[in-house]
Order: sequence, then C-alpha cells, then structure tokens
Amino acid sequence: MTRMPVAQIMTADEYLDRPRPLQHRLSELWLADTEADAILVFHRSTATAPDFDVGVEVRRDEILTSPLLPGFELALERLFG
Repeated sequence: MTRMPVAQIMTADEYLDRPRPLQHRLSELWLADTEADAILVFHRSTATAPDFDVGVEVRRDEILTSPLLPGFELALERLFG
C-alpha cells in the first residue's frame, strides 16, 4: 500500500512546479495564502470527480474545519497571529 503524506509544506512556486499526478490521489488540498492571511481549500464534489471542482477561501477571522478530520477546528487567527 502506498502511503501519502498528511501534510507537506512548500512555497507556491514549488507547488506549481510539481507534477499533477499527486493531486489525483488527494481528497482535499489546503494552500496557505500568507499575503491574504487565508487558507484556500479545494476538494471534489463527488468521490469520482477527476479534479478539484469545489473551492473555498477561509479567512483569518474564521475557523478552518474539514469533513475528513471530524472534530478538527483551527482558528486562523492563531495561525496567522
């Protein structure tokens, strides 16, 4: 069984330069926009959707949650201080 990383930290340029096959195995993708103090969350509308087709921006004054992580809550104010 192939194990996927839970989190990987990289710059936007590093992410954009990566080959796209990794995305096909992800259910959800979070990208931090440190200039806007926001997290961009992308996921698929259905389990069989070929690409991320739903996106939402979670701002500094909001709470980040994920249906993939029941009970997880992160106040972005704590993250972006």
